[in-house]
Amino acid sequence: MSAEVRREIGGSLDRVPSQQRVAFVLREVQEMGSAGICKILEVSRTNLGVMLHRVRNRLRECLEAKGFKGANECSIAGKRCESQPATD
Repeated sequence: MSAEVRREIGGSLDRVPSQQRVAFVLREVQEMGSAGICKILEVSRTNLGVMLHRVRNRLRECLEAKGFKGANECSIAGKRCESQPATD
């Protein structure tokens, strides 16, 4: 993932609800398992799944709005993201 994409994700995370942000960081940055995150946030596994889905969608939307090509196919938190800003 490029440094520019990481910067955009960091900025976009500031604009999501705090519980979604915490869930995303614990899962994708700290690589914590679902059980641990659920315990910390005091939510069910189903609720955690919904939160992660929503935050990933929001991050994807933010990247696309900033002109990143392929944000839809990009693994938002994964290491396979190769998106670059659009040059059109």
